[in-house]
Amino acid sequence: MKPYSMKPRVLLAENNPIDHFIIYKMLTQLGCTVDSVENGFLVIDAVRNNDYHLVIASKDLPLLNGLEATRMLRQLPETHDLPVVMLLDGKNYEDIFRSRDAGVNDYVIAPVAGYKFREIFQEWLGTPVTPEEEPRMAVNA
Repeated sequence: MKPYSMKPRVLLAENNPIDHFIIYKMLTQLGCTVDSVENGFLVIDAVRNNDYHLVIASKDLPLLNGLEATRMLRQLPETHDLPVVMLLDGKNYEDIFRSRDAGVNDYVIAPVAGYKFREIFQEWLGTPVTPEEEPRMAVNA
């Protein structure tokens, strides 16, 4: 992973088109460069071929879910420390524990507000992200 710069590069893995649009919009409003994929195999491929500061992935990705994709990332030396944030569709403690067991660093429970992503950037990138415009959308991931 390259050091944090002025504009964090984020990989967004969300297969629901509406949720993807809303989260993508929030992230770009926060000043991020966002790449998108729709399944867990593409997460692995994208991370192997690009430098990201953060991965945000839905637990329910097709073909290879977000938890399995995270487990695979944790086995690769170059991505072992890459922060992964899981998008969960409710406060299900079993999903939270499974996420932690898979190597997920943090999680977000729907609906997601823009301020939560700012908190995540502060926590995992160590630097606040300055929003271009206050995100006001919510999402059911």
